[in-house]
Amino acid sequence: MSYICCYELKGTKCLLADERNKKHLLDEILWMHREKNWPVYVFCVTDENAYVITDTGGDALEKELQRTIDRFYGRYEGYMRPVKEKFLRLEQVCQIKHKEELFDACRKLHCLPVQLGYARRPGDYWWSSYHTYFGGYAWPMLDCSMLLELLSEDPEKAFAEFRRLHKRNKRSEDNNG
Repeated sequence: MSYICCYELKGTKCLLADERNKKHLLDEILWMHREKNWPVYVFCVTDENAYVITDTGGDALEKELQRTIDRFYGRYEGYMRPVKEKFLRLEQVCQIKHKEELFDACRKLHCLPVQLGYARRPGDYWWSSYHTYFGGYAWPMLDCSMLLELLSEDPEKAFAEFRRLHKRNKRSEDNNG
């Protein structure tokens, strides 16, 4: 596996509680995906933070991502801020080294809205990649191919296996918790 990490974009003042700001942030992530070839495998945006599982390719792309996030505020919100203040800070949560860790992290992000009380089921929450993997809206910044190719060369079989793993891991967590 390449250099895959889970990143957290930590917000201030519940900035992402505004649905428009969630959409604007995802627009910036889409811009990075298209213009900088930034692969996004999984995401979830809550009212406080955003989480992204990606292959960063190293420090240069991380710095570009932080610049893109900073630009987000100037473009959409017109914030006047001191240069050193950041409204969203990019922090690496963990590096993912094995495919089991990758699928576990994906499931955790998809289940986060339920855990935080935003929704009763992962499919009820709009601001995550869950819908792309489980049928529904295909977020344009998502690159599902890397995760799915780890499961099968046949796309239909890969989606079915992904869903099975996701549900199996959720059931085993419920039984252990």
